[in-house]
Parts: sequence; C-alpha cells; structure tokens
Amino acid sequence: LSVAVLDNDTLNIDRSSYNGMYSDRKTSLRNALYSCPVEVNLAQKKLVIVDSLNYIKGFRYQMYCAARGIKVCVCTMSF
Repeated sequence: LSVAVLDNDTLNIDRSSYNGMYSDRKTSLRNALYSCPVEVNLAQKKLVIVDSLNYIKGFRYQMYCAARGIKVCVCTMSF
C-alpha cells in the first residue's frame, strides 16, 4: 500500500492565499489542488490524503465522486 499526501505545501500554495480573495481566485486554487495531483494519485491500493480547506461542500463532493468513480473508499475528516 503506497501513500500520497497532497496539500497546499505540495503545490507551494500559502494558506494565507485564501484570505480575503474573490471566489474565482479561490476556485482556481482548489482546481490546482484537485486537477492534477488528486486525479493522478487516485488508484486502487493507494492511500491518498488530501489536506486542504474542506469548508466547501462542492469540493468535498467532487473528491467523493472522483474516488467513487474508480470504486475506492472515501473518508472525510475535519478537525
């Protein structure tokens, strides 16, 4: 079982970048996190940890659909 940890640091995105932004810029940051790393790393027999701001229901649902599309289990945690 291999593990991939994807977060803002992986893409060199400072968390403060999300503060005070317009929604279109926030959307592009989320797309940068999802489009390449998550889709590439999703696979059977691989644990993918996406450490990101999960306050947007649509983003969580997008992750859920991508994982279910390749028939893997999904778990969302918040702290």
